[in-house]
Amino acid sequence: MIGPEHHDETPSARDRAVSDLLAFVLVFGIIITSVGVVYIFGLGALGDTQAAQQDRNAERAFSSMGASFNDLQTNRGQERLAELNPRGARMSIDESSPTISVDGISELNDQDMGAMHYDNDNTRISYELGAVFRSDDENSVMIREPEFVCRELDSDETRAIVSFVDASIEGDGPTAVGSESTMQIGAIQDRQDLHYQESGDEAESITVEITGSDHAEAWERYFEENGWDPVDVESGDTVTATCEDPDNAVVRSTDIELSLERGES
Repeated sequence: MIGPEHHDETPSARDRAVSDLLAFVLVFGIIITSVGVVYIFGLGALGDTQAAQQDRNAERAFSSMGASFNDLQTNRGQERLAELNPRGARMSIDESSPTISVDGISELNDQDMGAMHYDNDNTRISYELGAVFRSDDENSVMIREPEFVCRELDSDETRAIVSFVDASIEGDGPTAVGSESTMQIGAIQDRQDLHYQESGDEAESITVEITGSDHAEAWERYFEENGWDPVDVESGDTVTATCEDPDNAVVRSTDIELSLERGES
């Protein structure tokens, strides 16, 4: 007895060609989609990483620069030169903010001090009054401390020192520069003034008020952690701190002229 008719189920050449074409289209589509995803998200993440590294480099450069410029306050030099590549970020010098007042010293009543800034998107790094700050989305931290001292010595005496930098532009130089090449930042000591110096019973409490700083909260934390009391912040950009009844007190300012120049690419 002859069984049911047997059919050959081997796919034809046409069927195989259609299957190969579908497989190729599917694989090609996956590759194109993957490339697109990497391009959209990967390059963005890479750009964010590069920007973060650039800001870290600028932070280190400002900290090193602050240490170098501190020599001008302590008379360990008359001129200093630093370099920084902002890579498209903006460098600027503000000659009017912040201002400083020291209670009882008339020439230091809302005196314009000036500051130098590096701005890149939401990040600002600043050199003001001898201190270095970094703020990201308005959250500010102090990177390098200023020469503001309220400290008890081993002899149980309290020393108060207020030593700060007054920054101005050298000559007719630019106040703001955006550059892809290395910037040369020069600082020359113009003069130094001793505003107050007393010891023993003649020394009075020192009250400092800083107004117009973008880093008032960081100033507040610094004063609170370094023996100044009381400390108060008003209007968001004004901080007041007092060193009570010091045995030795000194207030001095150092005028420096800053210059911004583009270096060789």
